[in-house]
Amino acid sequence: MSFFCNKFFPPSCKDGTIVETINTVRRRCLEILSQQRQFGSALTNVLIVAIVMSRNSAWTAIRSAMLSLATVAVGATGLFADERTGPARADEIWLVSARDCDCATEPGLSLLRCERFCEGRWIETCCNELCSNKSGINMETVVFVHGYLTDLQGARQMGQEVYENVFSGRCETAPVRFIIWAWKSERETRRPIQDFAIMSRRANSLGEIFALTLNQLGPRPPVVIAYSLGTQVVLSALAQSTLYQGPPIQLVAIAAATDCGFASNCQQMSNCGDIARSVVFLNNGDRAIRAAKLACRVTYGHSFKTFESLAPMHPDQLGQIEIIDITSVASRRHSIMLYTEIPIVQSSIRALVAQNFSSCNSATNDPGRPGALVVKFQTARLTSNARAPNDVCSIR
Repeated sequence: MSFFCNKFFPPSCKDGTIVETINTVRRRCLEILSQQRQFGSALTNVLIVAIVMSRNSAWTAIRSAMLSLATVAVGATGLFADERTGPARADEIWLVSARDCDCATEPGLSLLRCERFCEGRWIETCCNELCSNKSGINMETVVFVHGYLTDLQGARQMGQEVYENVFSGRCETAPVRFIIWAWKSERETRRPIQDFAIMSRRANSLGEIFALTLNQLGPRPPVVIAYSLGTQVVLSALAQSTLYQGPPIQLVAIAAATDCGFASNCQQMSNCGDIARSVVFLNNGDRAIRAAKLACRVTYGHSFKTFESLAPMHPDQLGQIEIIDITSVASRRHSIMLYTEIPIVQSSIRALVAQNFSSCNSATNDPGRPGALVVKFQTARLTSNARAPNDVCSIR
């Protein structure tokens, strides 16, 4: 950070007035970084300096203010991956990449790549180390599956954002083994409707590999967080009744998007009996989900099925479903970072993980198979700590 400040705020300049002010900004930035002060205080100081400097040189003031702001922002938020401190407590963060896999045959599974986040950086390892990791026996396994338009680096960042927003620094849950399951979902054509159809079919086909991946994670039932089109990957995996041999999972679906051809096929959904409980977060104002519904109507002639409409069609397969409408407290922007910053989303996920841990350590040690259909609807209300739908936030 000191190199960054020295580079853009040199100690000497021709204009003595500007030199004195720039050096003041430079010292102030280094002081803020060393004391780890809040970003709001830094922003206030930078703006004051910009106003003072504008009397002499407007362009110099803008340039200096922006560079100061960028310097302090990087130091305060830790946006660079190598500056992250890693998981708290005894938690673990892993990444399993299926980006090179095309099928569920043995050659396809051999193409799985595994990484572990340790000491502030990602270290490449083998999948056998994850599966044979004995520390995972006493930890809750949480698997995050990202959605559409996400590359490998984006998958890493998304997963870390979800972990940090929901689990980092939280003591009410058991230690967590957080696994990011990445799949290839970048844009392949410039036509959005056709491209979404391609990714939707790919998500459906990758369900086989995801099912076989879950089989390797041990006897404890995982909690799966599916975001956007990643929900299709999960449902497709659980529909492969001959492949997935584990206990019923706990499913969290955030801004779910599902393939129309799959969701409307009752025969496929009838095999999807490995979900003990589903918690679905519904945002009717999400612009990306509305666009996805439009793409489905163009491709299939009807919009994709939502969990509300799937539940009556398949009462014995989807387990207990709790649908939480967060439209009033969520942004219209399609961002997992914004979704996991909502308090009710955080508390619901942690409660599900804690419940899963308790059931696994009870006398029966069996979360049970899905029973009679129970559908609960809940509407989140806007509070002072919740995010308003029109809040302007920077997202990836």
